[in-house]
Amino acid sequence: MSWEDHNALCIAGNLPALLSRLELEDHPVEREVFYIASFNMTYRGHPEVAIEIARRYIDEFSRDPFPFRPNSKPDNKVLKQLALLYEYEGEFDWAIWACQVALHFGITDDGTKKGFAGRIAKLQKTKERND
Repeated sequence: MSWEDHNALCIAGNLPALLSRLELEDHPVEREVFYIASFNMTYRGHPEVAIEIARRYIDEFSRDPFPFRPNSKPDNKVLKQLALLYEYEGEFDWAIWACQVALHFGITDDGTKKGFAGRIAKLQKTKERND
């Protein structure tokens, strides 16, 4: 698939076509690039597509500790943006889950001073206020 075709699918938010294409990719590094690029190109215009892409990306790590390359970890930017998407939608438990996934893999840095642990604390407080 060309970059232009991939970009067009992301712009359209065509999840079935993206997943179909992903199933054809058997090279581990290319799969990871596909996940990350698809997430990054859809999270603003099609957050529901980005969430599904990110969940499948995380699922590959849950089935195989290093699905893409030795000693690999999920992309911290994807996990941060996933947490933000869930937070924006008011899905605080899922946002906390995304942060916990990061911490499970030893990823602490989310680009803020307090990292994913601080983000969890903030999300829990926000959740309590909204309950």
